[in-house]
Amino acid sequence: MPAQELKDLMQIWAARESPKSPPFNSEQHLYNTIDLTPVGSVSWQSFSIQYNGTINEGNTEAAPWKLKEFIVWYCDPCGILHNQLGNPDFAKKMDYSPKHVFDEGDKCRYRDFMSGNWDTIADDPNTHGATFCPIILGSNKTTVSVATGQTEYYPA
Repeated sequence: MPAQELKDLMQIWAARESPKSPPFNSEQHLYNTIDLTPVGSVSWQSFSIQYNGTINEGNTEAAPWKLKEFIVWYCDPCGILHNQLGNPDFAKKMDYSPKHVFDEGDKCRYRDFMSGNWDTIADDPNTHGATFCPIILGSNKTTVSVATGQTEYYPA
């Protein structure tokens, strides 16, 4: 969401008739909250990457991205997962095994990630008694910052 739209949303949210106050009082408050979100003890790492294919000399129509070097910032996904699984704040909020949820008509109801069709894993006797821990990889603050219009984010 572009910054101006986020600002408008914050004003609409604050103006609505509700006994609850909005969680953020401005777009800057939201940005600051995002930037203060701890990432734990997993440090940021980076590498650079650039296009290494053939670019015809003198080609003025080459895509600009082919000529640039990009720096990719990331945190080790295994370290992030280790921190999440070890965080006591999540202890009573995790599903430790896949589940089947049915509605009144005995029709399977998919309502969250763990209610997916995991029968292949659940039926495997080698997995019985294990914690089922699928990983959904994605970016943290960067995705939120980009989605809200703050297009550059540099890790601490």
